[in-house]
Amino acid sequence: MDPITEFAKMIRERDNPTIVSMTTGTVISPLPNIVIKLNDIVTLDQSKLIVAEHIYLHYQYPGPTWLQSGDEVILMPTVDEQMYIMLDRVGESHVT
Repeated sequence: MDPITEFAKMIRERDNPTIVSMTTGTVISPLPNIVIKLNDIVTLDQSKLIVAEHIYLHYQYPGPTWLQSGDEVILMPTVDEQMYIMLDRVGESHVT
């Protein structure tokens, strides 16, 4: 690839950043030592998670059974995708 084409490609990539969107993960190990499976390759431990305060409150009351292994959780990655914010647990669908 010639230098001008390579430079144009770099400019295009810079001007069209990847849009970060929410995703879900599966709880492998619940609080207090939480581990979330993001996909077949990536698992997130406490060092890569920011947990919403209300999740900790649910953990304390009504108790540790609120978030269990196998539960699906809603995650939002940071812009650099190095950390994930755990927003909530996915509820059951009531659509009929």
